[in-house]
Amino acid sequence: MTGDWATIQESDALKKGFINAYAMSEYNERRIKVGEIKANQIKATKANVVITPCHNCVDQLSQINHTYKLNVEIKSVAEIVADALVL
Repeated sequence: MTGDWATIQESDALKKGFINAYAMSEYNERRIKVGEIKANQIKATKANVVITPCHNCVDQLSQINHTYKLNVEIKSVAEIVADALVL
């Protein structure tokens, strides 16, 4: 993987939108609305790949990737490590 790395800082309000409880389907509308903040941050970085250590975050980022048409690849840290291994 090549290119520039960008770090997105999260506010307390944004963290609340990406906690495990919001992964439940009854919070779908709220999760998508709060996800707009994260979508705008991702767009601003011009990233092609977004990496996160949390499986729930992968799911939530995948949903906002689709909803806000970010056209980025969402990967977990484990996937990055696996991709880097040479056997």
